[in-house]
Amino acid sequence: MFTGIIEETGKVNSIQPGEKSIQLALTVRKTGAGLKVGDSLAVNGCCLTVAELAAKGRAKVVQFDLLKETWSLTNLQHCRAGSLVNLERSLEAGGRLGGHFVTGHIDGMGKITAWEQVGDDRQLQIAAPDEVMRYIVHKGSIALDGISLTVAAVEKDN
Repeated sequence: MFTGIIEETGKVNSIQPGEKSIQLALTVRKTGAGLKVGDSLAVNGCCLTVAELAAKGRAKVVQFDLLKETWSLTNLQHCRAGSLVNLERSLEAGGRLGGHFVTGHIDGMGKITAWEQVGDDRQLQIAAPDEVMRYIVHKGSIALDGISLTVAAVEKDN
């Protein structure tokens, strides 16, 4: 379980397609503190399990094995070596919750169709597939690249 409050950005080191999975390796700093093999880390909002860890100076290289379904449902498929990704460690029991509950289970991808400034705020308009729209409600929450946002309005495009 996560909050949707991004702790840092990590850098994609490599993406290697394999026979059974796709190996994603990232360099992390803050979110690597105390991280162990088997722990969960949200990468662009997707809950991934640490498969391997290695020290890299003051940082760590973390490797994940992604299944094809994870690959096809997330924007990680658009990352390349050097891409930045949003990172968040999982919640600790009894810890402070600063955002919304975010499971890290991805239902699908949307597309930003508008991004404009409204007063001091930014307003995003996102088009999402029908199978995702049925879960989106006014004043509910949604995660975009792991960032927890409150839904201001829901419009169905006919």
